[in-house]
Amino acid sequence: SISGQHIGIVASFSFFLIFWILRRSTRLLLLISTRRTAVFLALFPVFFYLLLAGAPSPAVRATVMAALAAVALILGRDIDPYSALAAAALLILLSAPSALFSISFQLSFAAVLAITLFLTPLRESLRKIKRRLVRWGVTTLAISLAAILGTSPLLAHHFHQVSVTGLVTNFWGIPATGFILFFS
Repeated sequence: SISGQHIGIVASFSFFLIFWILRRSTRLLLLISTRRTAVFLALFPVFFYLLLAGAPSPAVRATVMAALAAVALILGRDIDPYSALAAAALLILLSAPSALFSISFQLSFAAVLAITLFLTPLRESLRKIKRRLVRWGVTTLAISLAAILGTSPLLAHHFHQVSVTGLVTNFWGIPATGFILFFS
């Protein structure tokens, strides 16, 4: 299953690689904003990966949100995750209205909305945590808890059960999956 995490890994790796390559040239450093150029160029591998994956709803959502975030960064604007999430939903539903009834679409949007709603008020508090490892652990648990709370009603409705073990397993499973995907 292709998820937003996969798109995020492709986008991040592409950005850092392109940024690193662009910064090797003194001439480019003087002529262009290498950061903005790298953000723009990193979208091409993301779109290619989306097409290669067959464009499932979670990947389309993540790609649209990444593209909108890239446009905001290029224009020097703040990123509004709610507008990006709404734009992704609108784009998907305009191209495939029946996606609304897909559990994949519902879970993807419910999880991201819950994470955004949950983490936005905590952002300032999380920045105050000085130790990186502690901040990472608290953030990982908060994201996992938000995703579980946001998707639990849908899971209960569609599958007649909700697992609470995700809070513990996501703490190590999400970073491990990202590490494995990055190097595979």
